Amino acid sequence: MATRYRLRVTTGRALGAGTLAAVAVTLVGTRGRSRPVSLRWALSPGTTAELELELEPDQEAGPDQGAGAEPGAGAGPGAGSGRGLGRPLLLRLRKEPLLPPAPDAWFCARVVLARDRDRDPTRDRDPPRHRDPPGHRDTPGHRDPPGNRDPARDRDTTSDRDTPRDRDPTRDGNPTRDRDPPRDRDPPGHRDPPGNRDPARDRDTASDRDPTRDRDPTRDRDPPRDRDPPGHRDPPGNRDPARDRDTASDRDPTRDRDPTRDRNPTRDRDPTRDATPEPPAEAGLRAEGDAEAEGDAEAVGRADAVGHTDAEEGRTDAEDTWVFPCYRWLESGCVELREGTVSPHVPACPHVSPRVPTCRRQVRVRLRGLSGAGGSWRSFDHVRQLLGCPPGPVADYVAQHWRDDAFFGYQFLNGVNPVLLRRCSRLPPNFAVTPAMVAPALGPHTSLHQEMERGSLFLADYGLLDGIAGSRIAGEPQFLAAPLCLLHLRPTGALVPVAIQLSQTPGPEAPVFVPADAPWDWLLAKLWVRCAHFQLHEMVAHLLQSHFLAEAFALATLRCLPACHPLYKLLLPHFHLTFHINTVARESLLNPGGLIDQATAIGREGTLELVARATAALSYAELCLPDDLERRGVTSVPGYYYRDDALRIWGAIESFVTGIVALYYAEDSAVRDDPELQDWVGEIFTNAVLGNKDTGFPTALHNRPELVKFLTMIIFCCSARHAAVNSGQYDFAAWMPNTPTTMRRPPPRTKGQATAENVLATLPTAGVTGTALALLSVVSYEPGDLRPLGCYPEEHFTEEAPRRLITTFQQRLARISDDIRARNAGLPLPYPYLDPAEVQNSVSI
Repeated sequence: MATRYRLRVTTGRALGAGTLAAVAVTLVGTRGRSRPVSLRWALSPGTTAELELELEPDQEAGPDQGAGAEPGAGAGPGAGSGRGLGRPLLLRLRKEPLLPPAPDAWFCARVVLARDRDRDPTRDRDPPRHRDPPGHRDTPGHRDPPGNRDPARDRDTTSDRDTPRDRDPTRDGNPTRDRDPPRDRDPPGHRDPPGNRDPARDRDTASDRDPTRDRDPTRDRDPPRDRDPPGHRDPPGNRDPARDRDTASDRDPTRDRDPTRDRNPTRDRDPTRDATPEPPAEAGLRAEGDAEAEGDAEAVGRADAVGHTDAEEGRTDAEDTWVFPCYRWLESGCVELREGTVSPHVPACPHVSPRVPTCRRQVRVRLRGLSGAGGSWRSFDHVRQLLGCPPGPVADYVAQHWRDDAFFGYQFLNGVNPVLLRRCSRLPPNFAVTPAMVAPALGPHTSLHQEMERGSLFLADYGLLDGIAGSRIAGEPQFLAAPLCLLHLRPTGALVPVAIQLSQTPGPEAPVFVPADAPWDWLLAKLWVRCAHFQLHEMVAHLLQSHFLAEAFALATLRCLPACHPLYKLLLPHFHLTFHINTVARESLLNPGGLIDQATAIGREGTLELVARATAALSYAELCLPDDLERRGVTSVPGYYYRDDALRIWGAIESFVTGIVALYYAEDSAVRDDPELQDWVGEIFTNAVLGNKDTGFPTALHNRPELVKFLTMIIFCCSARHAAVNSGQYDFAAWMPNTPTTMRRPPPRTKGQATAENVLATLPTAGVTGTALALLSVVSYEPGDLRPLGCYPEEHFTEEAPRRLITTFQQRLARISDDIRARNAGLPLPYPYLDPAEVQNSVSI
């Protein structure tokens, strides 16, 4: 059963915006541990934030048994039902790494945990009171000093403090000493019928009802209950939580025989101090989560060793609060906090300069020394030696096939930017390709004109890059090109390049490279295309069309739609962590001297110019998948797995959205007459595309089909489209020559000049490669708070009809996932990036 807690977190110094979105808390109590719960709110430096959490036992946490629980009782359905977590022993904070190498440390001063007793189903009905150790008797006439007396305890436990009370009616010289007015006395053994009992009288006059009670030194202060023999265990599902709390001594026959138990009257304040001293501040840091279960078992074991139970705890309402001091910087991994006090010493933040992050992929990059290396590569074997073994099957395939023309073409269909290629029915006037140039590549019995009519020629145009100046890295100039690349779809189904021009302006200094050229000339031309592809993918398809547009959609939703609006409920889960990750990107990637400046050909200034150009060229049809595929003429290209998977997800989203719209908008006029909806659409038009009517974005919605299409576009762009351009980045870039992020020499102006040494000298240095791979490894790394497409943990919709639609949507996505995995099992290079189980609900990384 869940227990509600109030959590207060106090921070110190500056912290990365939204850092707490990557922090999860787990509570370890005497009866087990809770499931991890993410802390999702923004904090300002030096402030305290409060949050209410419902923590429930982890049903699968086998080793996390509570004190006195039998083995296996904590696992399986219903484990811990009605028992809560018991008294908190440890508070575990786990922080996930964010974008590197930007500073990503969060200083936590302390965490204060308070159990909400009004809504805690596991608490005793009577407020817990202070308990003296068993067998304790104050001397006759003893009084607690002023300010340290509990009136309730004075009334209820007077016989414990003054043994001869009942035998001396005039003790202390005051026969009328009792503070409570006399009450009616029932005969010994009398019990009121159920529903007619006075709890206060039951507590305060128990000795009057039972004349033998004061003579029993082992009596319970609460009404007597049935007792099972020592060591007796009820079967699961047949246990009384209240009896479990009050009869802990019955469950542990050795408890009262512990000779050390009564020697420490302060034991109840810290169940861990007798078993083991509190470790130093940094001793609780854990690099991996594998030790968590062992730590939980040790904590609960200490509670067992001292015989702790909630019934003995005797905490008052004011004492039902636990302080867990921290006073340390958290970067990533896990820290365990124990209750107590500690000197508020604030150590220096470990992040004073960019560094390589700490997840497994990034550690390998750092250990290889790429970030500190410089200069040119000696050979491709040197590249392979420093980059090491590819980190996965896709990266391994890339390293083996990166020179192949067929794999070069494959990446336009199923790589990290599968939305650029378009059918070429007529050559652009600035592309100086002649039929004779491409005849050998097209094969016999055909021609350039025939292949265009057949629809088997495709174009990749990087014109948006034309005129953007290269940046400087470590004082060295960087270069980029704006290529035109013509590809041919062979009868075998392979898509291969047949002509590359590295400039948008044809002429003698812009030769057209073809496969028949010298091998190093052709390879170098393809590398320039791959470098341009990276700039356009990262800054346009990824940064602008996924991150920035999602932020504009989210901001308009929060500004224009109230929380009770059905569209607000529908869309809010698809904006989870979007503000957070975009803020981190602005502070770590797009800041002057940030990662964009350190690792890309265009740098920050070029990125801003490119994003402005792409915003002006953006179209509504480009973001609506069926329209985009039709517009680009790629509806029938074989082996286009992005298209196949994306269309199925688009259809599932569209069906779900259609059902939601039908529930809340009975007819088209309801759409037109919804002022909040129309304000929302206008806000998106004004701020997302800057009021540019040429984009085709609607300024208003007039009927239900238009609303369904608009909502489907937003959800698709925030989930599946972002996954397609984000998740495979590290896989395709881990082998750097396949995706160079910058070039150190200008594009070739003539043929026949390229050599192996020239190509290696053109590729980015080892240091730049290390920075780029560190970035790409993390943007391909999902956060700990995973929310796959169709996952709605907040349950904004409470009505039965939309909940049924959500269930149907999830079932349809599950079938799509099964089909994709079955298909991928038979492919030499799987395409897993649009598996709904792997697609995140929002732009969260």
